[in-house]
Amino acid sequence: MVLSTEPNQTFDLLIEQIMTAAHHGLELIAIGMAVSLPHYCSAMSNEDGRSTGQDFKEWCSENLAEGFLSHITPEHLYSFRCGMAHQGRLGDLPHDMTRIIFVPKNSGQGIAGKVGDAYFYGVVEFCGALCEAARDWHQSSKDNEIVRQNETRFMQRHNNGLLPYTRGFAVIA
Repeated sequence: MVLSTEPNQTFDLLIEQIMTAAHHGLELIAIGMAVSLPHYCSAMSNEDGRSTGQDFKEWCSENLAEGFLSHITPEHLYSFRCGMAHQGRLGDLPHDMTRIIFVPKNSGQGIAGKVGDAYFYGVVEFCGALCEAARDWHQSSKDNEIVRQNETRFMQRHNNGLLPYTRGFAVIA
């Protein structure tokens, strides 16, 4: 697989890699990256290129309101993202929900909903819903000057190095 050096294509490639991981048993990587997408999108929307918890939740409210992820609130999703990214936890959600439980691809698909104080999701479906929302947002934001400017700072693969630092071998910077 050849990675693009174009920022707008790199974002699409990230989404593709998340889904590849979800389909090929790399669930922890797929879930961790998928749940980070709202931060990436909201950061690209802000002039300073940064995202806060409030930005994350607002992005989720605007982009995940309907469909597969409608069972989970933006507050719960943000709490889950923080627990996953900072403590490696899938539990400890605030208030009325205490867990998100994921079902790997080969264990049964199409699962989504609440059971008691837990959310249940299929890994592929959960990642797919976040990736689809991020892809739709990205497509609708392609002409936004702030997004285009921030995309130039998004991680990219440089197949022939990054001058003046390297030359002749691929780097991600």
